[in-house]
Amino acid sequence: MYFLDRHRSAFSSILSYYQSGGLLCIPTTIHPLVFLEEARFYELGTRIINKLETPFFVRRNRTVGTMKQKIWYTLDDPASSKIAKGLAFFDLACIMTAIALICVKTLPQFRLRDENEDDIDPTNVEDSHKAVFFVLETICMIWFTMDLLLRFCVCPKRLDFCKNILNWWMWCL
Repeated sequence: MYFLDRHRSAFSSILSYYQSGGLLCIPTTIHPLVFLEEARFYELGTRIINKLETPFFVRRNRTVGTMKQKIWYTLDDPASSKIAKGLAFFDLACIMTAIALICVKTLPQFRLRDENEDDIDPTNVEDSHKAVFFVLETICMIWFTMDLLLRFCVCPKRLDFCKNILNWWMWCL
């Protein structure tokens, strides 16, 4: 029994290369130089090794490109940068806040007594929760609307964006 201490993802990709008869898919989780070393170890051949060694072998870098592409990758892929992670966290916080507000507003002590009541006095203890709910809901709705419109403006394929059912669901919220 033998144990090869090699990169597991690279091995899966190289095994797939041999099984498919020459289709090489390089995982994005592997640094190109690490994959090149694994390709040399498993003897993929000089043609593949030369392609991997050329300066033209550049994995698609999501930090380069037009400003539109950078914004799209920031919004679409939380792993692309620290800013993207922060935006994804804020987005999740807004979603959780909106869900919590919907649930809390159904509790008997937070229900509106009169539907025609337009004036909310934030100094009144009974009305202060209504003002807080209104402000939180407004912030969440503004964020959802800005996020959706910005995604639509910078998406690579607007037709595909419009066909995606999840984007229609966001409009309904």
